[in-house]
Amino acid sequence: SRKKVSLLIENKNVPDPYYDEDKGFENCFRLIEKACQKISKRILTEN
Repeated sequence: SRKKVSLLIENKNVPDPYYDEDKGFENCFRLIEKACQKISKRILTEN
């Protein structure tokens, strides 16, 4: 079967955490973690 490649976070940019010290990295991590959780749930329900 064919699979589609998609963005990690649709319609939203992952901010550059470099200039926002620790808080920026924490926010960036939370965004990516949440997106990965959604992706893994979708994969599990498809299979």
